[in-house]
Amino acid sequence: MGYVFISYSSMNRESADKIKNIFSRNGIDSWIAPDDIPAGSEYAGVINKAVKHCACFVLLLTKDSMRSQWVAKEVERAINYKKPVIPVQLEDVSLTDQFELYISTNQILVPSSLDDATPEMQSLIAIVKRY
Repeated sequence: MGYVFISYSSMNRESADKIKNIFSRNGIDSWIAPDDIPAGSEYAGVINKAVKHCACFVLLLTKDSMRSQWVAKEVERAINYKKPVIPVQLEDVSLTDQFELYISTNQILVPSSLDDATPEMQSLIAIVKRY
């Protein structure tokens, strides 16, 4: 298994860190900006390579992430590179037209909480481990 790319809005950093920690505790390597961007690097190039080489792509779906031009670009790259996109809905949202196009055929996971023990998070862990 390779690593999972975690795409999120910086407004949802706390949730992204919780997901990253859950993955880590379950033996799953992950890539997350800006932590995994080397100092002095060009963001766009590093992010593009990270998406290109990830095993799968986890999208933290929130109102903020759907407003983020960076998240939209990352999702587009994941689709372009034919990466499995796993949307994790963190709040009650209606998909924007753009995200409806991107993920309308994907099963959206809606966890009751960001805790390893919930059935939804166990499902996410199992899905990610397949890649």
